[in-house]
Amino acid sequence: MAYKDQKVIGGMLGFITEHYFSKDKKAVESGLYVAPEHRNGMTGVRLIRSFEDWSKQQEAKHIWIGYSTGIGDIDRMKDFYKALGYD
Repeated sequence: MAYKDQKVIGGMLGFITEHYFSKDKKAVESGLYVAPEHRNGMTGVRLIRSFEDWSKQQEAKHIWIGYSTGIGDIDRMKDFYKALGYD
């Protein structure tokens, strides 16, 4: 969760699971939201970096991040994730 002045301005949801054909752990992002008035700041970046840190603590070997919901500006999300090192 991301807060500003004790109000929620964003959040991210994810989970750890095993790969289909191995015992390797993977972290899967299943939701990211940042309030519209905070989308040009660092809130989204901080949420992703926190998810990455958490994933490492859980010993995940891979992190899967996606933008397949079809909600919002998909090209903008692709650019955002690419800037953070995701394809």
